[in-house]
Parts: sequence; C-alpha cells; structure tokens
Amino acid sequence: MGGVYGLIALGLSLIFGVMKVINFAHGEMMVFAMFLSITLLLWGGLDPYLSLVIVAAVMFAVGYAIQRVFVNRILDLPEAMQVLVLVGLGIIFENSTLMIWGGSDLSPKTSLALSSLRWGPVTVDVPRLIAFILAIVITLLVLLFLKKTNIGKSIRAAATTATGP
Repeated sequence: MGGVYGLIALGLSLIFGVMKVINFAHGEMMVFAMFLSITLLLWGGLDPYLSLVIVAAVMFAVGYAIQRVFVNRILDLPEAMQVLVLVGLGIIFENSTLMIWGGSDLSPKTSLALSSLRWGPVTVDVPRLIAFILAIVITLLVLLFLKKTNIGKSIRAAATTATGP
C-alpha cells in the first residue's frame, strides 16, 4: 500500500511542482480509474494489471481535457478560486462514480486474488507485491523521464522557474 500511496504523492507533487495548483480532484480521479479497471475486468475479462495501460491512456485524455478546459483558465487566479474549481471537479468525479457504479465496494476477483508467497515466517500477498513492484517501476520510469528526456528536462525547468532560483 505504501507504494501506491507513493505514486499518489508523486502525481500530486508533479502537478503542484510544475503548475503550482493542488489538484483536489486527484483522489476522486483515481477512484474513477479503478472502477474503469474493474469494469474492464467484469465486462471483458481483462485482468486489472493488463487494463492498467488502457485506463492510464483514458485518464490521461481526461486529465488533458481538464487541463485545457479548466486548469489553464484558473492558473492566474488566487488560490481560493483554484480550490473551488478543483474541489468542484472532485465532487463531479465522486458523484459520477456513484451514479455509474453505485456505492458498493467492488473488489476484483482475479486469478492472483488469493495467492501468496512465503519466505520463512513472512507471508506476502502476490497482488500487493505486484502493486509494490509496479509502483517502484513506474516511479523509476518517471524519474528517468524527468532526468533524461527533453520534455522531462523542460518540466523540471518550468518547476524551477516557477519557484525561483
């Protein structure tokens, strides 16, 4: 779970570090993405680990649209105005999730759901181990992207310029 929380923090840090905007809809967008993944499992039998790529692409498009339609318009406004817009988007995502999937707590039933590994006295759930490994890999990929690519270097430069020397 710590790896997943780390990824959440990484996303918030990138958004705030570059844009100086706290995305109050971040958590609700993640819940929406998780329900999309479960829907792909229930309707198409696609394992949540495999649907990660599809759901990430869909949520990237949603995030891009939100950036273009809402966030770009509020960047120069006072923080209180930014908060109102992003909290409002969070409420929209939360209620959309409730309207589409209801208030139930769906849990994916995959082939790995009940599997575990034992190392002496330590027992580790395979899904949690995979999630932790994926969190580490994604974090390393983001780090490499920010350090080694021209776009990543531009993002870091924008964050540094926004905070000052």
